[in-house]
Amino acid sequence: MTIPQLRVRTEFSFREGFGPVPTVAAALKDLACPAAAMVDGGTWGHAEWAKQLEKVGVKPLFGREFVLKQEDGRKPVAWALAEDMRGFYNFSTAIQKEGAYIEQELYAARGVIRFAGAALRDPETFDYIDINPASPLQQSAALRMHEATGKPLVVTSDNLYPKLSDYSAFMAIARTERATPQHILNRAEMHAAMSILSDAQFGAAYSNCLEIAER
Repeated sequence: MTIPQLRVRTEFSFREGFGPVPTVAAALKDLACPAAAMVDGGTWGHAEWAKQLEKVGVKPLFGREFVLKQEDGRKPVAWALAEDMRGFYNFSTAIQKEGAYIEQELYAARGVIRFAGAALRDPETFDYIDINPASPLQQSAALRMHEATGKPLVVTSDNLYPKLSDYSAFMAIARTERATPQHILNRAEMHAAMSILSDAQFGAAYSNCLEIAER
């Protein structure tokens, strides 16, 4: 079975990723993906995302990543998806304001599905805990947080380019090279990359992805 891709980056992750939206859309079609969310660090590409995904028969979902700067200089990333577009855009605008207290905006957010990413720790600020291939340490931390808080899991890719065949194009702009998968993973690849999860845990996380796509 195919899996919704809840966290897809494109060329709109400026200077970070490779992926013209039509190329990403074609990759999602090849995966028989039922739904996919754009989560670049802003909302500039949403109209193009809707246009290109509708062309290939993939349900477009909309979101964004955001950075929570820490006093020690770290810049961990969390993310959110739109359940209600007006509520989501209100939230997106609020967190971009100078001096915005993002955690407070997360408490008050309406029409937004919130994901902990590598940044959020207060369970009042997120609805789901996501696991991706980026780091075994982050996977372990996410699983521990799931067990401590009871917040449900979802699984995602950690893509900075659409397909393995796009690797060379990505490396032409990449700042660093990672050992972990950077393309959009199919369900089998995702399962293999999340070996920390039991089959039952992965199955539950997969079901949560389906539920979110429906929302």
